[in-house]
Amino acid sequence: MRNFRPLKAFLAAGLLCFSASFFACSDDSSSSSDSDETSKSTSSASSSGSTSGSSGSDSESGSTSSSASTSSGTSSSSTATVTQTSGETLNEASNVVNGTCAPTASISKGGIATWKFYRTEGEVFDQILAPFVWIFDKGSEGKDTISGNGLNSVNVAYPNSGSYGATLSVDGNSVTCSDLQVNGTPITVESCEPDLTSAWAGETITWTVVATSESDITGYTWASDYGTVTGNGAQGSLVATSDMHKTNVNVNVTVTNEDKTSQYYSCATVLVTDSTQVDVVLGTSEVTLPSGEDLVVQVSSSVSDQCQMVCTTTSSGVILTIDGVETTMDYSYTGNLASPCAGKKYTMNVSLETSCYITY
Repeated sequence: MRNFRPLKAFLAAGLLCFSASFFACSDDSSSSSDSDETSKSTSSASSSGSTSGSSGSDSESGSTSSSASTSSGTSSSSTATVTQTSGETLNEASNVVNGTCAPTASISKGGIATWKFYRTEGEVFDQILAPFVWIFDKGSEGKDTISGNGLNSVNVAYPNSGSYGATLSVDGNSVTCSDLQVNGTPITVESCEPDLTSAWAGETITWTVVATSESDITGYTWASDYGTVTGNGAQGSLVATSDMHKTNVNVNVTVTNEDKTSQYYSCATVLVTDSTQVDVVLGTSEVTLPSGEDLVVQVSSSVSDQCQMVCTTTSSGVILTIDGVETTMDYSYTGNLASPCAGKKYTMNVSLETSCYITY
């Protein structure tokens, strides 16, 4: 029977089109996009007004709507809201359609979340005929259940803040959805700044986050794509490594409060340089520094310990950055280097090609 599913889909879509609106349908099924976004129309399916869903068949056959009724085949508890499209009998599962599911965005308490199914296996026509059974965890309120054929998008109201999960049985395959964050009292993150503007490999960088909320802040969770972050309340520390050479490294922090709000924030970056690597050696002869590139510059060990660095360029307003400190150059720059300067290493960046050398 598997080979007849596309034909069934076409016939089912045609019948629904005829009953809904002839002009809302196309007689060429190949013109439909093989995408989950083909399901856009929404049918009401909530006995309590808190849950509604859209079926994949709606986008193929015009909009259909129905009143809600409780299915005798759907389990419920005394606190659960159980919903199902009116009078609809679920098709037999074929285990052809599979994929993932997730809420489209975080919401605030009292709002409505949209949960969507994203198909990775099966064709669009298989999805239209596939039975969907959604189960939404609503904490102390119990669970909401909604089912229907091709029901790939569902809206659910959440009066309370917190983190909520959902599961989906699609075409007989069980799928666990990504969690939904329902925020309560807002958290404002004012800043998250590091204690260093640039760092050498081996140094520890510490970021401090400043966040406020009318609800007491209860925690900070630190993470980074660049390594392990050690969290200590509003501070997170990361040890710079040689693997981070010439990389602008940052960390992320998630702040939570008593009202179960979770606020994510990406902190300011720090340029990390490995001092064992040298890009340019500066001596008494001019060396050209390319523009816009982070460089490790070492002063030649053969020069005097009392040094000055002289840089010249062809324009005014050029930004010269030495160890994270910016200076505006107007055609030229002369600066005393720390004594003794022979053999010293610096991180440098120029906004326009510049020639530099060492003098005494």
